[in-house]
Amino acid sequence: MIQKLSTILTAGLLLAAATVPMATTTDDPSALDAVSAAAPADVAAAAAIQPSSDGLTTQSESTQLTVDAEPLVGITIEAGESVVGIGLPFAGKADIGASESPGSLTFDNNNGTSSVALVHDDGAVQVATVIDAPSSPTSFAYPIDVPSGATLVAQGDGAAIINEQGETLGVFEAPWARDAEGTPVPTRYAVNGSALTQIVDHGPEHAYPVVADPTYVTSTFYWSKAQVREMYRGVQNINNICNWLPLPYLAGVGCGAVPSFEDAITRAYYQGKRVKAVYYNCGYTYCNYYRYYVVA
Repeated sequence: MIQKLSTILTAGLLLAAATVPMATTTDDPSALDAVSAAAPADVAAAAAIQPSSDGLTTQSESTQLTVDAEPLVGITIEAGESVVGIGLPFAGKADIGASESPGSLTFDNNNGTSSVALVHDDGAVQVATVIDAPSSPTSFAYPIDVPSGATLVAQGDGAAIINEQGETLGVFEAPWARDAEGTPVPTRYAVNGSALTQIVDHGPEHAYPVVADPTYVTSTFYWSKAQVREMYRGVQNINNICNWLPLPYLAGVGCGAVPSFEDAITRAYYQGKRVKAVYYNCGYTYCNYYRYYVVA
C-alpha cells in the first residue's frame, strides 16, 4: 500500500524544485477554505513546506514525512527505526493531490468528499475530510501500515499503535466533526484489524460542508546504534543537533544544547546502545517535550 514513510518532523527540510498542481481558483469555497472555517487554528499551524512534484516531503538524517501526491501511496512516516503508513479514504477514486497553500495537499475523492492533508508545525499529521452534501459517504477508512510486531488498537475515544513491548508508538487523537455553522456532528472511530475508520453521522439536519478530522502524532521511537554513532560525531555542533531533534521539541522550546539529549547520545555511544525518545504532550506547543533513554 504505502511505499515510504514518516510523523515526528524535524528541522532541516529538503524541498524539491518542482511543484504539484495548484488547486484551481474559483468563486466557490475550496476544501481548504472549509477546513479553515471549521478549524482555523489547525490550518494556521500547517508547516511552511512548499510541495514538490511528488507531494509534501520533509526530511532530516533521522526522520522523514511524505504526503504523496499519488493518493494510492498516501502518507508515510519514519521516525528513528519505526515506520508508519497512513492510507487515504477512497484513494482508488481520488484525483492527484493539489496544493492550496504551503503544508497542505488536497485530494478530490470524486464522491462528494475531499481529503485535505495538513503537516503541522508541532509534528502531527492531519487528514481533514470535507463532506459536501447529505448524499456523501458517512464512513472513511484509513488503512494503516504499522511497524513489524505492532498493532492498531482502540484507545479511549481515539486509537493507538502499540509495539510488542506495550509501548505507544503513536496515537490518533479523538475524532471531531463540525458542520458549516460550527455545530458538532456525531463521529467515532472503528478499528478493524489494520484499518481505522471514521464514521460521521451527518444528514439533512446539518449545514454543509461538514468537516471531520483524524490527527496522528508520533509518541515513541528509537535511534539505532548506527544512528547514535553518527549523531555522537556531530553532537557538539548545534546545527547538527537541530537536525536530529524532533520538531515538537524545537517548536516548543527552540533549538539549543539539550543536556538530556546530549547526555543520552554520549552514554549510548560509549555503551554501544540505542536511544529511546518519548514525547510528552501537555496540550500546548510551548510545554510539549521529549525525554531520552539509553536502551539496549
